[in-house]
Amino acid sequence: MNRKIKFSLSVAVCFLGAVFLSNAAQVLDRVSHPLVSSLTCVETEDPSDLYWNINQIELRGGINQEDHSVWMCLSNNIPNFESYYFRVDGNEQWQQSKDGRINLEAGEGVHTLELRASNALGGELPSRVWAVNVGDRAVTIMPDEEKIKNGRYRFRFEKPGSKKIEWLREHTLPVIARSPHQWNSLIALRSWVSRQIPNKFPVMKSRWDAQRILQAVRKDPSVGFICDAYAATYVSCCASVGLIARMIHLGDESNNGHYAAEVWSDAHKKWIFMDPLYDCHFTFQDAPLSALELHNLWKRGKIREVITHGRDGMILKAASPPSGYANLFQDIQLVNANDFLTTPFSSVLDLLTSKIRFLRYIDESNPPYNRVKQVWQLLMFYYLPILISGFIIPFVIPGYLILITMRLGKHKK
Repeated sequence: MNRKIKFSLSVAVCFLGAVFLSNAAQVLDRVSHPLVSSLTCVETEDPSDLYWNINQIELRGGINQEDHSVWMCLSNNIPNFESYYFRVDGNEQWQQSKDGRINLEAGEGVHTLELRASNALGGELPSRVWAVNVGDRAVTIMPDEEKIKNGRYRFRFEKPGSKKIEWLREHTLPVIARSPHQWNSLIALRSWVSRQIPNKFPVMKSRWDAQRILQAVRKDPSVGFICDAYAATYVSCCASVGLIARMIHLGDESNNGHYAAEVWSDAHKKWIFMDPLYDCHFTFQDAPLSALELHNLWKRGKIREVITHGRDGMILKAASPPSGYANLFQDIQLVNANDFLTTPFSSVLDLLTSKIRFLRYIDESNPPYNRVKQVWQLLMFYYLPILISGFIIPFVIPGYLILITMRLGKHKK
């Protein structure tokens, strides 16, 4: 066959191959696929693995038999605990204790102990009141509450002191300056984050770094992000002012996914689901809901009875989240850390090495993953399109044409 014909055929084959592979990459790229976190997550049937309590204070009292002084020992599970403030029988002046032991300076009888605590990032718990009955040899505390119970999987909380936290506080403190209560602050920060970040195709990775995200948006208005950037920024904004939040990933059986958040509310003594992308939370019979409670309502077919609340807590007549959003509560995964300012999410290796760990709740409506099937889907519908569009088309096909040209040139000589 004539060399020119061979060369022309080779060029035609390469051109058609490039067109085919390019279209194939685009088709594959539109197919939903599991996240790497779905392969590395810890699955559990125990809700308490995801829903443990924080900001609890446990009291134990006693009497020193030598001088008959009344003392109290305090323990807590307050993230970044700083100190206690207490007063007895309504005294005007609050006293401070950092070592977990306080002297009541009270005689026999029933006394009122009022107590509040603070964390190192500026958060302060609401005041709690106990009745302390001082007897001759023992101290009784009422109410006698449950003992502190921590989660089975240690959660990594953001710590104070980083430059990124200080930078973020310059922006978040003014946002909550006029918020009289913790709940108002949580909603104010959610609305602020929702307004700051453009929601469009991302042109840069967020790395779950709030400072990086906000600086990028302010430097270049054309930059956009998706749901994970909103969730990570909101979580870090809460942490910067001493509020507690964490990231939640939702998903359905079609591998559609969405990142949002949960916040700890001292008033409600529970975790509550917040979506900073759509600036909303949900209630059922006037009670704000966690992601797990929304999952259970979805499972029972009662998700339509849920009320959507938007900015300032107002009820949205038309739900902000899009159609199909409710089905995302089928699958719930907790990101078991919120220290993204000091430990930014850098790459998939963070998941493979358990630097970032996901905890996934499973039940009869959300069974354990088929890991083999997920590996195949991830390779086929995520990594293969990257290989085709990023390596085969720009390198392999031109390289083949160069080799053909060189070979034909040699034959011609």
